[in-house]
Amino acid sequence: MKIALVISGLRIGGAEQVVVSLADALVQMGHSVIIICFQSQAYIRPFNFEIPVICIGLDSHVNIMSGLYRLRSELKQFQPDVVHSHMFHANIACRLIRLVVAIPRLINTAHNNLETSPLRVLSYRYSNYLADLFTNVSDQSVIQYERLGIVKKGKMLCVHNGIACDRFYYDKNAGQQVLKSLGIYAPTKVVIGIGNLRKEKDFHSLLDAMKIVHENHNDVMLLLVGEGALMESLKDAAMINNISESVRFLGQRTDIRALLSAANVFALSSYTEGFPMVVGEAMASECFVVATDCGGVREFLGDTGIIVSVKDPEGLAKGLLSALSLPDKEAEVYKQAARIRIRERYSLKAIAQQWLQLYTDLT
Repeated sequence: MKIALVISGLRIGGAEQVVVSLADALVQMGHSVIIICFQSQAYIRPFNFEIPVICIGLDSHVNIMSGLYRLRSELKQFQPDVVHSHMFHANIACRLIRLVVAIPRLINTAHNNLETSPLRVLSYRYSNYLADLFTNVSDQSVIQYERLGIVKKGKMLCVHNGIACDRFYYDKNAGQQVLKSLGIYAPTKVVIGIGNLRKEKDFHSLLDAMKIVHENHNDVMLLLVGEGALMESLKDAAMINNISESVRFLGQRTDIRALLSAANVFALSSYTEGFPMVVGEAMASECFVVATDCGGVREFLGDTGIIVSVKDPEGLAKGLLSALSLPDKEAEVYKQAARIRIRERYSLKAIAQQWLQLYTDLT
């Protein structure tokens, strides 16, 4: 099959990782794939460098017409059997492009459980007829979209994100090298948070939680991986909480497996998510997870980690302290169970096969 994967952007993030990993898996299965990215630059790419990644420069409303024209041209040239778009802007654009370009099969995937913009809700609701299939990444997200009236009940399908277990696994040597490069040595323990620095990730709550952690456990370092508009605000919060010396802002990184292998605990502090890939990547990398109860976290994590309430720094701190104080043997049991859960339920190969079945079912 010829498959075009279209996404709003390719910065470091969960949905973005889903797309590049899916492209790799589909090509490995013998299919022809291109990725079309709306932004002018792709910050992450498939491991298979032969997969074309086309950046069409649709970065703002100013160049929307030229960007849509480029999208139309690329699809006409590639002539895909399936167009599979991801995230709001790509989903709506592909629906509109279908009015002027023949697209045999169009699948849209949302990667969140909350659309607060009335314009987005209406855009989806009144253009649903242009897509052959509309999916989301967790059962909870599907329920939320139905509640918001974005889709009618029974008209959205859940397809979970797949984790590339051959890329995310515990790598002791890589973890040790990262710690050495950062100047972090035993007995210091490491908590890591990964994600775009925007309000939905609620890293302010994580910093508030780390203040409490340090009052009880002063040899803990927090690594924050990602970039975004809240960088300076978060640095100010670390200073106000008097933990600046124990927080490292690492910016965009491509060595996520090594960083997860270096950490004792992965912390998810978000108040809204779809099906957070980074939780699955941490589980596959045998990094103990403490996560807020949002989106599909419960579906992913099961009983292999600790789940706390959203927007509750005290509860998050309690979860982190519990994780950090686990005896090594007990922590290892949880970590092994987490990797087994990912491998058996959410492997990339199994999810890619599910997508292929959906692609062919639409014929």
